[in-house]
Amino acid sequence: MSIQGELDSLYDMQSTMHKPGVLDIVLEKGDAVIKPQPEDIVEVEYTGWLFDRTQHANYYKGKQFATGKAVNVIGNPNGEKLFMKGWEIAIPKMALGQKSMLLLASNYAYDER
Repeated sequence: MSIQGELDSLYDMQSTMHKPGVLDIVLEKGDAVIKPQPEDIVEVEYTGWLFDRTQHANYYKGKQFATGKAVNVIGNPNGEKLFMKGWEIAIPKMALGQKSMLLLASNYAYDER
């Protein structure tokens, strides 16, 4: 079974694979009508964990390595990527107030650490 399938069945939830390497697990639904538009400023509160295959009962969360807030523009008009690649893909599809856990492959996150 895939990690997506394991999490969906373990926690009785629905997740969306935006593309291979970007899995969005909705923990709390937001306002389905309001979604970020290009050039909207969004604020993201985040905590980063390393993926740990042995922690399947804890959403595969391993060692925590980051926490904070990020405020940036979706689809920056200058073409500069302000968020990590996985966020650039997932955030525009999220609803206002939605709480999600993103499982990102290293090439969609920071790097191959």
